[in-house]
Amino acid sequence: MITKKREKRRQSVKRTFDRHSRPLSELSARQPVYFQHLEGERWKLESVKEKTGPKTYIVEGTDGGTYRRNRVLMRPTSVVARLDHSQIRKAWDDKKSVEQNMREMGLSTDPNKTIKIPKTKELISPQLTEEKMEVQRAKAKLSKKPSQLHVVKELEEEASKKTASRAHLSDPEWHFCVYMMEKYNEDYKAMARDMKNHYQDTPKQIKKRINRFKNCKEQYAAYLKFKQGEGSKMDTSD
Repeated sequence: MITKKREKRRQSVKRTFDRHSRPLSELSARQPVYFQHLEGERWKLESVKEKTGPKTYIVEGTDGGTYRRNRVLMRPTSVVARLDHSQIRKAWDDKKSVEQNMREMGLSTDPNKTIKIPKTKELISPQLTEEKMEVQRAKAKLSKKPSQLHVVKELEEEASKKTASRAHLSDPEWHFCVYMMEKYNEDYKAMARDMKNHYQDTPKQIKKRINRFKNCKEQYAAYLKFKQGEGSKMDTSD
């Protein structure tokens, strides 16, 4: 009798909750998000590294760290450039809005508005388009000039240089890969059953993590160099 009442109460609470709930959108790799860094602290702006479960994601920090978070603790945002460029991070003012920050750097929050694609009516009537352009030029003259144009120049200089790959795994990540490779070679199913697979990754996910380690030239080269040495046990403790 008590069990039935509890179940009835639980269903009632669920129905009430579901009335105001909505399904959360799925996030993709490299998508910028605000996520709860630590309980009670303000949310940080970083990017999604990969999806590891139905509602679980790995967030990659600009400090090189990785964080596992539930989708509920992540909010998608359109601030893409701030995540990938140190120049923008340095010039960013948290007290100002995204639009204000981007405008002061001479950047655009919406390329579709900045470089507008003319409509068919405008193509048919070139005079109408010319009038709109004159209005935009007048507005541009009146508007405040960007105060941090050096950001654009630095970004252009960076884009013109060929940069080498800077892929780098965190210590716990490469320790995990080395431990699994040393113990199981390429038996990914056995790796998935190992007690050190704390996050219950599937064989396919573990293979992906190991391939990522192999693509980190510096770290993987150090591992191969060790393998060719005297063969003493490598420290893979977390």
